[in-house]
Order: sequence, then structure tokens, then C-alpha cells
Amino acid sequence: MQAIHAVRIVAEPGDFQRFESPRKLMGYLGLIPSEDSSGPRRRQGSITKAGNSSARRAMVEAAHAHAHPARLSWVIARRQTTLPRSICDIAWKAQLRTLVERY
Repeated sequence: MQAIHAVRIVAEPGDFQRFESPRKLMGYLGLIPSEDSSGPRRRQGSITKAGNSSARRAMVEAAHAHAHPARLSWVIARRQTTLPRSICDIAWKAQLRTLVERY
């Protein structure tokens, strides 16, 4: 799964040399916070979502996959104690491929 994310993240922007700074790249991806400022007050909001949506989606999905890897919780492990091993293997395989099969 990491390879798919890496290919998408590298392929979408193309040549990284065309960006003068990391800020310019983040602006291209739409990963900078929106801002509503007036005088001394400064409020930053969610990401702007401007720019390349496919590359932004790849970055967000890669971050989500890194933060929430496939795992076997104690609740599921307890539930699987009465199931045949072949069924547990299929369930684990499904957890590992959920993001990959969308593309």
C-alpha cells in the first residue's frame, strides 16, 4: 500500500524542482490552512482544498494509513477464537487491501 501512495504522491506534482519552497508545494496540494484575519485577530481554519485534488487525496490517505495501520483489537481477537483459521486469514487479508482495491 505504501508503494501506491508513494507513486501517486510523486507522479501528481511531477518535477519537484519547479516549486521554490515547501510552502509552494503545499499550496499546490491545497494543504495549507485557510485564514480569516483582521487587525490583531488571526483565525486559521481547515485546509483550503485548492490545487490538485488527486495529489491531496493521496497525501491524506497516506497519512491516515500511517496513523491507523491494520491491527487486530482484543475484541476481534476474542471473537475469532471460535472461528476457523481460514476465515480469520480472509478477514485479515481484507483489512490489508481495503485502500488498495479502490484504485
